[in-house]
Amino acid sequence: MLEQIVAAVSHCVGLFMADPVKVGVALLSLFLAFSAYLLLANVKQGRARALLIYAHLFFLVLPLSLVLLTMACQLPYFNCDGTRLYGAAIPLSMAGTMLVGLVSLPWLYGRSLGARRAGAELQFIVDALAAGTGMKAPSAYVFDDASPKAFTFSGLRGSRIFLSAGMLEIFTKKELEAVLLHELSHIRSGGALFKLSSSLSRIFSPIALLMPSVGAFEDEEQRADEFAVEKQGTERHLKAAKRKADSFVEEGG
Repeated sequence: MLEQIVAAVSHCVGLFMADPVKVGVALLSLFLAFSAYLLLANVKQGRARALLIYAHLFFLVLPLSLVLLTMACQLPYFNCDGTRLYGAAIPLSMAGTMLVGLVSLPWLYGRSLGARRAGAELQFIVDALAAGTGMKAPSAYVFDDASPKAFTFSGLRGSRIFLSAGMLEIFTKKELEAVLLHELSHIRSGGALFKLSSSLSRIFSPIALLMPSVGAFEDEEQRADEFAVEKQGTERHLKAAKRKADSFVEEGG
């Protein structure tokens, strides 16, 4: 049975490679995937960077979609001409990229942490801070970790802020608000979406794995800090939160 499957796959790959148009489209797609990744170094805005990463992944997946559809078109109940093949490959590649990136990955990551919905009191704080910035409030989640940690994901199901139980224990309310404002800034600028899509590229893209990272977040982190300070009217709480987080790391938790 396995030999038959391998023979069928080899036959279909051979048919694909024998078609110069398909091979040309595949090579062009890989070139565009490489180019989209290189462009990240010259783009600073979070949403634009996320769009480039999804474009990179789309063009990376497109040749695979063409190979799979070529295999399917060998079945007797499929009738694929060139137009139908490419017409199916494009939405298939888009749907696969978006489904994994914006739906599955955030859900799987939350599950891996054992994250749970935050209580009403914490969600109320998030709602109030988001309202003060004119944003739609993200959902707050808490995960069990003694060290103070916070991060944000954005996807089709909305944005989520994840906070460690350790942060809730050792931070004052004002320090916690400073952290939450910092994370809200990431959502507001699109930085959270870029972080998610960047993680996705590291999982599925050999180009992203082999090339030096172009996902530096220094500017984004600085803007998020400035946003928190502006909204609170002081940098005291943010600095205090950073000192506590740094001291926890230095002491080894």
